Amino acid sequence: MDRGAASLPVGLSTSDDQFLARLARGIQSRGLTAPAVVTLECLKPAAFLGGQAMRLLAPFVNLVIAGDEWDRLSQLMEVRGSVERLLAHLEGLPEALARRSSTPDQGNAAYVILDCGSTTTKAVLVAHRDGRYRLAGRAEAPTTVEAPVEDVMVGVREALAQLQEESGHRILNSDDGKLSPAAGPATGVGAVLATSSAGGGLQMMVLGLVRTMTAASAERAALGAGAIVTDVVAWNDDEDDT
Repeated sequence: MDRGAASLPVGLSTSDDQFLARLARGIQSRGLTAPAVVTLECLKPAAFLGGQAMRLLAPFVNLVIAGDEWDRLSQLMEVRGSVERLLAHLEGLPEALARRSSTPDQGNAAYVILDCGSTTTKAVLVAHRDGRYRLAGRAEAPTTVEAPVEDVMVGVREALAQLQEESGHRILNSDDGKLSPAAGPATGVGAVLATSSAGGGLQMMVLGLVRTMTAASAERAALGAGAIVTDVVAWNDDEDDT
């Protein structure tokens, strides 16, 4: 793809742009374009953090570049506009690769990403629109891993049904409610990526100096963060017992 140096963000050289293009090709060749695009979209506000923000890209970058290039990419992420440049390379690849593929529809397949949390199941749709992958919709539904339902798939199907209604993209078959296979840019999904923490929050023991003050505040903070508090220990426990 021809990208002139005049269109590059300030601080990004032609060599840097070629490096980003090579990274994009490596990500695409491993079938990770859609999740990488979602991650990069989320990374934009934190790109200036450089090395810290790179932790979000680790699952994709470690498969593509060598260890000695990690520092270079970390520095590039601090350049304003570099994330958008990498996105442009990623989103410009599917059509060219699809033309060389024996299954042309696969290059335009949509992807569903699920996050089953302890209380809410969230779903997003990444679809091919106007020549590039875009965030095409999002929806959520209550997680149903606990009683009385005790079936996490009930909440997943509800989230997918809402996502289908809001995005106008057919995700589920109307006859059996199963996932519709990819059949073009507006029908079906090529893959579903899911993560879950619905088994319960992190178990935590809370420590404080005074049970009615610092320990109580720490317990409220832990509960507010979704933790399961197993015990509360305070320095003045012996005094309270007396």
